[in-house]
Amino acid sequence: MWLIIISGSLVFVWYLQTLKGQSPKELSFAAALTQIRNKDIKEVTVKQDTLELTNRNDAKFIAKLDAGDSFRAQIFAAAKETDTLVKLEPPSTGLGWPVVVNALPFILLTGFLVLFMIVMVAFVIVREMSRRPNPAELTITCNFDSKNNRETDICT
Repeated sequence: MWLIIISGSLVFVWYLQTLKGQSPKELSFAAALTQIRNKDIKEVTVKQDTLELTNRNDAKFIAKLDAGDSFRAQIFAAAKETDTLVKLEPPSTGLGWPVVVNALPFILLTGFLVLFMIVMVAFVIVREMSRRPNPAELTITCNFDSKNNRETDICT
């Protein structure tokens, strides 16, 4: 059973890695601005700390950004003179994925413990069932009272 779980997890991770495809080439911020000004870039996505660029041949590039707004202003100024599409992605404020990733070991451990307890209860039930005698093999003995010429009320 564990082999199925582990191999399924590995296949899932491999599938996610193949979906990602080719990783984008990294550029400096100055080189990214130069490509935007030269009209080599058709689309720019401004994220919280990165700049994703797609050129006319659909090749992907990435440039790191600092937190300041001056870099974003430079990007808009360079794209204003061209037909480059600029997309803004709002910064992520959700804690969903970090919480899930950090809680995953505890979730898996709890699942393992629940599975272990279910197996143990099943084992105890099977063991108790095997200890009970078969009703067809039971013999009932009753004592006969010879004085009163009748059976006693105590049967074993």
